Amino acid sequence: MNNVRRGTLSIVILTALVVLGLGFAWQQAKRETSQKPKWERVTAEEARRILMENPELLSPEHPYSDFFIRLSEIGVVGIWKEMLADSDPKVRIRALREVTPEVLSAETAVPAIEPLLEDESGRVRFEAAMALLRFGSDRGAQALINQLKDPEGRMVAASLRALIRYHRRESVPVIRELFKQALDQLRAGNNEAYPAWAMYRLAEAIGVFEDHKSSPLFVRYFRLRSADALQRFDHIMVEAASRLADEQLEGVLREIFDQSEDLKVKLAAALGLAKLGDESALTFLMDQAALLRGAPKHMLTRPEVEGTVRNPAFTAWSRGKPSFGALIQAVMYLGELKAVRAIPLLTDLASSDNIPVVQAVVKSLALLGDRRVVPVLVKLTNPAHPLRYYAARALLFFDDPEAERAVRRLYKDASERARLKQEAQQLGPAEFLRQ
Repeated sequence: MNNVRRGTLSIVILTALVVLGLGFAWQQAKRETSQKPKWERVTAEEARRILMENPELLSPEHPYSDFFIRLSEIGVVGIWKEMLADSDPKVRIRALREVTPEVLSAETAVPAIEPLLEDESGRVRFEAAMALLRFGSDRGAQALINQLKDPEGRMVAASLRALIRYHRRESVPVIRELFKQALDQLRAGNNEAYPAWAMYRLAEAIGVFEDHKSSPLFVRYFRLRSADALQRFDHIMVEAASRLADEQLEGVLREIFDQSEDLKVKLAAALGLAKLGDESALTFLMDQAALLRGAPKHMLTRPEVEGTVRNPAFTAWSRGKPSFGALIQAVMYLGELKAVRAIPLLTDLASSDNIPVVQAVVKSLALLGDRRVVPVLVKLTNPAHPLRYYAARALLFFDDPEAERAVRRLYKDASERARLKQEAQQLGPAEFLRQ
């Protein structure tokens, strides 16, 4: 029964903070107290005073009476620490996911989290490392690097994604060595020793970190696979090689571009060739992205049915065209290449009725980073547009008065804008706009 109660405490904490935030101690707190993170503002002493003024909160009928009793005894921080020590790993995970620098100080949070790096549950260890990364702790990064060496590979993909998201370049030597070991197993014909998905994820990380010391490994990989046989998820490997885009890989990328029949693979190779200055490869990417012109809505809301239904007009439009996902990828690559030539095309696509197309354009424009695209993004922040907040987040990457005004219109709270700006600078457009 206690575990069930504790399992809901993270939700209860948030609800209780809203209740407590209605007045009382919050408005009367000293100025220095108001600067503390949210959870540390609610002390057990203050909670007891609030309860004395509002005895109905302790009524057995009140859904959170048990929580308020504990709050008056040890405060929100104390309850959070109890959750970290709970016997149920799901409760420990929930506590780790809820904690951020906005609600708790690093001085309080980090010492409480660090012991969970040795937790018996691999998922708890991962969430503890993620929580430490949010507080800027190097121990969190090292813990994730150690997860990469897990022989069962349970958390490899998630750990790699986290290391990429937080730009932890100290992980590169380990990633490179693991990629080399996987390649050696592949050359030996031992395909079961290291799963293909893990190779793809390792390659993706190498590409994002632009580890040019790994270029010879990609050359070896592509020599094991004929260019015309690359398909499906092989575009991840080609994309990673293209992000390195050095002379060692130019011949391999050219061969793939000329021979591959898979569009995603071909587009990924075009990215690398365009980075190396091949204008024809850039033109190819633009031509593919241009096929998205006139794309109707994916889905339609129908009052007579629950939820949405696929738009027949989209089905008709897509017939005979390449993969929609591949064309979206072409839009993304134009931004990654900072292709100023593509600005008129991207501006045109920004007025599309198709939300995934517009979302790809917004991210591409943020990656492109040219101030000339600011009016396009500002237009998308109008109150009626479904992607107005996404466009506003993209505008955080532009030092421009018009961009700042548009962000202020949607994010009126100064502390929220500051938090988003800090997160944007920490992650960069590719990761910040990933969701």
